Amino acid sequence: MISRKFIIFTIIYIIIIIISAVIAYQLEKNRREKKGETIDIKKFINNGTRITPRVFFIGLIFGIIFGMMDNISLYFGVEGLGDILKKKYNMDEVTVAGYSNAYSGTLGITLAAFAVLISKYLYPDVDQNNLPVWLDTIGFLTGAIIGIYVPKLFFKKSAK
Repeated sequence: MISRKFIIFTIIYIIIIIISAVIAYQLEKNRREKKGETIDIKKFINNGTRITPRVFFIGLIFGIIFGMMDNISLYFGVEGLGDILKKKYNMDEVTVAGYSNAYSGTLGITLAAFAVLISKYLYPDVDQNNLPVWLDTIGFLTGAIIGIYVPKLFFKKSAK
């Protein structure tokens, strides 16, 4: 059964996301109004970008690579750092998970940032500075799910 704390945390997190989105929309709307421009929700959500299949797939690059490498590296971080941090520094599982997450996040976001730089050179016709945030979200979720299963392919015994 899902814990009450988890449900409350998730609800609070969703509320924070919604509040952040509303604030971002209002700031963008005010900025555009000062220029005599208008913006609607669809244009805001898509960051003013027309979504073509090419833009869609290029927009997924950051999220997929970050999500995938974050989870793959998390597995290796727990495997590699877990025993050392527990034994040498007497850390509990949650603290070890935090350090492992810092390790995996750093590796994942660094590789994803370089992948985006490479894609900017390969696809200069796509304005990658104005891609919708939701493409990162979809890409990250996709990559994270892939990243759960990749270590299991290589380490069948220990990644159960």
